[in-house]
Amino acid sequence: MVSTNVNGIYTLQNVNAGLQTITATKSGYVTNTVPVEVIAGQTVTAEDIVLSNLPPEPTCGDGAINVAGEECDTTASG
Repeated sequence: MVSTNVNGIYTLQNVNAGLQTITATKSGYVTNTVPVEVIAGQTVTAEDIVLSNLPPEPTCGDGAINVAGEECDTTASG
């Protein structure tokens, strides 16, 4: 695991040459993966990795749909 600095910059060392992937994760965000072509003996700059906010969890209410894709049961019981 590698962490970024305050500007989002990171450095990976001793990476094998060839097509590699970089995966960025952060709690509350959608994971994103980008391909990087690593060339032996050279410094390579990867494209920016953008993370999007996770969508809000569905809640039951007027016309809400649950995780199974069905309408929520909003009738009171008890």
